[in-house]
Amino acid sequence: MVPKLRCGTNRSFTMQPVPVKEHNLNKLKKWLNYELGGSVIFYFYFIGFFTWTILMVLAILCVAILLPLLIKVLIEQKRYGWLISFFIFIVAPPLFMYIRTEDWYCLTISAFFSIGCFYFYCALLRLIIPEWNKKIVTR
Repeated sequence: MVPKLRCGTNRSFTMQPVPVKEHNLNKLKKWLNYELGGSVIFYFYFIGFFTWTILMVLAILCVAILLPLLIKVLIEQKRYGWLISFFIFIVAPPLFMYIRTEDWYCLTISAFFSIGCFYFYCALLRLIIPEWNKKIVTR
């Protein structure tokens, strides 16, 4: 079976094919290493309550954008332990709270808790993905 290849650059100026799995892993690594500037955070702090609402909407949108790539890379890399822990720590709490209670306040807190857990999970992945890249290079 011939692996799918996607053109990409390889630290030199020549174009070399990069396997799709490695390309997706590098794309996820790039997204996880993105940092918001301190001046932007400082600006949001002084705007007020309305800005916190905007920040929460942006946080939810970022989760929605990153989630398909994250799950795709975990499946491609056969990191099933990371995938199971994702479902246990991020997906299960809101589902459990939804089954347990119908109180809107509890459901909202559960959703925010899940978003916080998702970003913590992404921080852990940010530290681990360079190790996965080393294993791909040494193969």
